[in-house]
Amino acid sequence: MNYLVQRNGVCIKGIVTTNVRHIRYSKPNYLYKISVNGKEYMGNSLYTDERKVGDTICVLYLKSFPSNNKPINFFDPDERVNCDCK
Repeated sequence: MNYLVQRNGVCIKGIVTTNVRHIRYSKPNYLYKISVNGKEYMGNSLYTDERKVGDTICVLYLKSFPSNNKPINFFDPDERVNCDCK
């Protein structure tokens, strides 16, 4: 599914929130939120620094399935990412 998001995803700006996701044996990651057609979706920003809270982040999501979304920093910088909100 990540490949589909990377190749066919729609680019949108999200906001890093104060909500965190705890993953065993690592620092907590802050979540981001995006709004698509009046509905909010959350995702892992991959940021562990509290100073990022409130910052905007570029996110790709599948138009037909917006809950499937990834921040562009999830993808390898050498790979093509179709996103212009950088």
